[in-house]
Amino acid sequence: MTDGFPPNRRRFDGCSMNEFLSSVTGFIQERELLPRGCPVVVGVSGGADSLALLLILNGLRQSHDLVIQVAHLNHGLRGAEADEDEAFVRDWSRKLGVACAVRRIDIRAKAHEERKGIEEAGRSARQDFFSELALALDERLAGTGRPTARIALGHHLNDQAETIMMNLGRGSGLDGLVGIRPHNDRLIRPLLNQPRAAIEAWLEEQEITWRLDRSNLELDTLRNRLRQQVLPAWQEALSYDPAPLLARLAVNLEEDRNLLEALTLQAAADCLVDQRLAVPAWKKLPPALQNRLLRLFWQRTSGSNQDLGFVHIRLLRDWLPSAGSGQRLSLPGNWRAVVLDGYLQFVVNRSDSDCSQQGPVLSRPLRLNLPGLTEIYPSNQKIKAYLIENGHDIVYNDSTEYFLLDRIQGSVIRNRQPGDKIRPAGRTGGKSLKKFLNEQQIPCHERDRLLLVAKGRDIVWLPGLTVGADFVARPGGPAGQRIALEISPLAVTDV
Repeated sequence: MTDGFPPNRRRFDGCSMNEFLSSVTGFIQERELLPRGCPVVVGVSGGADSLALLLILNGLRQSHDLVIQVAHLNHGLRGAEADEDEAFVRDWSRKLGVACAVRRIDIRAKAHEERKGIEEAGRSARQDFFSELALALDERLAGTGRPTARIALGHHLNDQAETIMMNLGRGSGLDGLVGIRPHNDRLIRPLLNQPRAAIEAWLEEQEITWRLDRSNLELDTLRNRLRQQVLPAWQEALSYDPAPLLARLAVNLEEDRNLLEALTLQAAADCLVDQRLAVPAWKKLPPALQNRLLRLFWQRTSGSNQDLGFVHIRLLRDWLPSAGSGQRLSLPGNWRAVVLDGYLQFVVNRSDSDCSQQGPVLSRPLRLNLPGLTEIYPSNQKIKAYLIENGHDIVYNDSTEYFLLDRIQGSVIRNRQPGDKIRPAGRTGGKSLKKFLNEQQIPCHERDRLLLVAKGRDIVWLPGLTVGADFVARPGGPAGQRIALEISPLAVTDV
């Protein structure tokens, strides 16, 4: 049954309550999803799958010494119903005695600002929010010996089947047909081997209610149409439910994919030298490994695999064997492929004198080496950090700033994130980074590609724009060891 909506009484007769729990915990153990002592951010919408996930992880909290943090994102799309979902999640968190973090966001406005669809903007907002909480848990529990925080999501077997169908319809390769991974970096999906009916039956057996998102009943998204039209029609034609077999397909193909990934890493050790790809060695590889190595090289260089699709991979494969030294090929996102002396490089298409902090979106924050050199390959830049022993060595310019070392220890290089704030040097008050960028009239489409140095949610340095008053070293300011940060292009941009 559900709060305020018609009850869903479809029973799942495949297993009892205890068998269901045993199956879930066995999957967690088999896939090594929850190391003992692990901090876990649990994404909870209030629906059946995420609520069941929270209850199961809470049941494992003592035996696995888990630190649980509930995360709920209110998208502001469904008015009072969304507020009721939020209250529902807060109430359950209080009942279980676990921390609950809630963020409200106008997804429609975010989608418009970022020129994305609402579904994509919502997924991005959730990822940002959950990742932020996971990083905060790591920082808070640093030095305790606990593993890196995980982010637990409630995807189940039916979600897996729908994802495979979506990817099949897009002409995806092996990676797409593997579907959703049980464990991908921080992300874990402990319910991925369970059908939706089993999850709902487990909750009903305990007379536990959940929330129903009416938007899941609408046919305006591809996933909803697959769920409500295609898969039921396929089941009727086959006389059995195809979802478990699609999930089995994913498991079988995962083994093949894992082998190809391992072979690709071996090939990378032979072909990738100093952020360059040796074309003669690459040409000797089978086509399947050529494709994967190009994608791996792109991902490592650009920080993203979103823009390099099938068309671009085939274009590179056709072009590389005969490309002469100095020849170039345009790629998405203002990138280009360049061949020099038998080596392929991916570089940002900018002038030699452009030391702007703009570039592609980083896939993850980079720890700032203090002192030392931090190379930012996705944007072909580097930040050199060196100690200042004499005040006479300080020379101010657009690419160099000076900071108090003890205050910027633990800083990272990244793109902006929700909740970022800044107190610009020379001003008395702080403000959100979004408001500051509005004041600076930075175009919306450029903001997500700005490079910045941050400590937690506080901005240390926006190269070319401003510095954080709490971190910067200025004459007459607080005493302490000073360190210079200098941003400049990597040598590869001289191509």
